[in-house]
Amino acid sequence: MAAAAAARLAAALRQRLCNHTPWEDWAETWAHYLHITDTLETAAACGLSLQPQRRQRAALEHIALQSADRAVYFDQLIADWFPVAYVLNNLNRGMGLPDAYPFVLSGPQSRNCASCTR
Repeated sequence: MAAAAAARLAAALRQRLCNHTPWEDWAETWAHYLHITDTLETAAACGLSLQPQRRQRAALEHIALQSADRAVYFDQLIADWFPVAYVLNNLNRGMGLPDAYPFVLSGPQSRNCASCTR
């Protein structure tokens, strides 16, 4: 019985989330893309590099902001973004503030953001 109720709730939430118009999806996708690129450009201009003490955390030697191959560019952009977002969120948490980027980019969301580079 509980499993059936959970399945109905999940279906209702999916339906609610899928009721966005294409324009809303487009606007949200571009907002994520612009947040990511603007933050990485600022981090690169400041010479940010990350070398965490815990080896399982992603390091960041430098931020690559350009590539002739757009697919490579986007993959590198996302690879650079994850450690920067992790640090931003942890800095905010240390100051008692909410996460600067409280989102988790799923596969479909990443693919949507990749379309911004085409």
